[in-house]
Amino acid sequence: MFVGRLRKGAVCRVLHSDLQIKKKWHFPAAPDSCGSSVADSGGRQGRWTGWAFLGSDRLALEFGGLVALSFSRREIAVARFQHWLTASSADRRTSARLFVVLVLLYAFTGFFPPYRDADVNGRLTENLLDGEGFTFAAETIPDFLFWNLVNGDRRTPVEVTYCDADVRQLIADGQLVVDRPDYLVQPTPTEGRYGSSFFPGPAICGLPLFAAARLLVGPVGQWPLMFAVVSKLAAALFAAGSAVLIYAAARNFLSVSDAKRLTLVYALGTSVFSICSQHWMSHAPDVFFLAAGIWAFLQSSRDKRYWAAVGMLLAMAVWCRPTSAVVVIVFGLYGLWRDRAAIGWYVLAGLPLAVGLLVYHDAVFGSVLHFGELHQSESIRQITGGSDPWQTPPWVGMAGLLISPSRGLLVFSPVLLFCVWGAVLAFRRPKYAALRPLVLATVAVWAVHSVYFDWWGGWAYGYRPIVDTVPLLILLLVPVLPRLREADRPRRAFRALFFYSVGVQLVGVLIYDLSSWNARPAFEVRLPERSEPLVVLDADEARAYASEEGVVVREIQMNIDDPRFRYRLWSLTDNQILYYVTHPFESQRMRIYWSLYTTRGIARRRAETLLSVARGLRELGCSARAIPLLEKATRLAPDDERIARELRSLTPVALPPQPDDHRLQQSSNPARRASVRWLTAR
Repeated sequence: MFVGRLRKGAVCRVLHSDLQIKKKWHFPAAPDSCGSSVADSGGRQGRWTGWAFLGSDRLALEFGGLVALSFSRREIAVARFQHWLTASSADRRTSARLFVVLVLLYAFTGFFPPYRDADVNGRLTENLLDGEGFTFAAETIPDFLFWNLVNGDRRTPVEVTYCDADVRQLIADGQLVVDRPDYLVQPTPTEGRYGSSFFPGPAICGLPLFAAARLLVGPVGQWPLMFAVVSKLAAALFAAGSAVLIYAAARNFLSVSDAKRLTLVYALGTSVFSICSQHWMSHAPDVFFLAAGIWAFLQSSRDKRYWAAVGMLLAMAVWCRPTSAVVVIVFGLYGLWRDRAAIGWYVLAGLPLAVGLLVYHDAVFGSVLHFGELHQSESIRQITGGSDPWQTPPWVGMAGLLISPSRGLLVFSPVLLFCVWGAVLAFRRPKYAALRPLVLATVAVWAVHSVYFDWWGGWAYGYRPIVDTVPLLILLLVPVLPRLREADRPRRAFRALFFYSVGVQLVGVLIYDLSSWNARPAFEVRLPERSEPLVVLDADEARAYASEEGVVVREIQMNIDDPRFRYRLWSLTDNQILYYVTHPFESQRMRIYWSLYTTRGIARRRAETLLSVARGLRELGCSARAIPLLEKATRLAPDDERIARELRSLTPVALPPQPDDHRLQQSSNPARRASVRWLTAR
């Protein structure tokens, strides 16, 4: 018989005198006489631990007037089950609050994502909802392609951002052709079809949200502003979900208060805040599935069947980011070493998803080993001059990922420096043995990224390439947080680094824009006495040089992807954080520009495309056919002075076909001859 109630969080370890079996129980909360829970010996609100020993038949133990008598195994089991229900319910409420608060914080901070890397994931989701499958037609993604306008042997590049009836007719007539795809898409064996350079996981994860938005407003792709809103909301939901899973994983080791602290470090002090929650790129669903896989792995010590969930969730992470395959391999090897009986669940659950991913690549690209991100040969050559994606010296890449002033993890989130302490404790203390594969997986992913040609992640803020390792890395704070209460100086240092890390992430969320630093404007000064040009940032200094005889000054952009300006990644005076802190208003203007450009309406996109095509026709000597296109562009965007100026310059030109038009009419292509007559009639 069980009599009485124990205080909040009381833990009794009972040694039965007959069976000599040690038991540990968690009992539901009970407030004291003052209505507050019991503090431990250090004065901290929370868990109180007591030891009691059973006699042969009865236990007499008093906790503040409450008595526990005559425990039987059945009653102990009931008490433990009741506590499990109570504790689980409390954790669920805490998790729900964290999720709601973080979704609101993520969704209503920052601005609509300008990254084209994020656009391609949403476009693929829309493509799936339209029934077009996993490949794009050229007309559906014109802004992901480079186009040429052709007239006989002559051709000129034009910019196409939207395909309306006029542009589609030019494509059908063979006058507007694709020169090459951008790095976002790759050609497929089917002519005229293109596949995403990224893995399909984010597009699949976005289906429910995009489908719900479609029920409200129709195809989201036809509403650029709604497309941006839905993409931002999808990123916020998955990032907040990953934080809740980190909280659930931390609760296996920590009290509620410490688990909340660890979750706040993850949610606010890392690039999960400034990258994953802001843009619907591959990182948001990837960190979600990695966090879910880690939570399931920590449960597997109690039930081996959780290994099936580990295999499935980590395989889904691979569907989002290919480098997550490294995590799959590390956890598989760890399971093979520690628990061979359970590794079958891991393999059987993950194998169908692995096979499905290979089938996807074979169906889209014609090869199971054709991974789009590794076949961006043109982009690789433009950035590095070579075609090998694994060409960075590992020591250079690793140093850049960790301590680069403009990309380093320990620069943008220095609070994670305490994870080194946690990693040491994980290998020294047996009770933290479950954290060891997290250390190994993190280092392995870093090693892969350190030799990649684009280790800095292109135009990005912070350590975007390795932000996926943050769910692995953050749990290494589990052994550290309880010890910080006993060490005053480390606790103060941790607190200071946490607030600094949050401040840096807020700079990325509230001030950072895509191009101000990544393509910072400057002036190239060529002096007669110098063989190498001089780069000047100040406009007044550039004017002073220009006033000197024999000096040539021209404006340039210090593109961080250009090998000439990659030294900026290591500059202490021209680093990313310092620039945005000292140039907030300039960055805000660029943020507004990028927001307006990203969410501009369909009419504006049509007008810009028609203007570009009309200019191309004029360059090819087909001015007469450019006039109708400019007139339509004027009706679509009557306030655009560029279109009006272009139309005024062409109006005095005679309307009869130019010589180039005559040669075009003599072409052997009937469709091309018909297009000339159609354009002239228009």
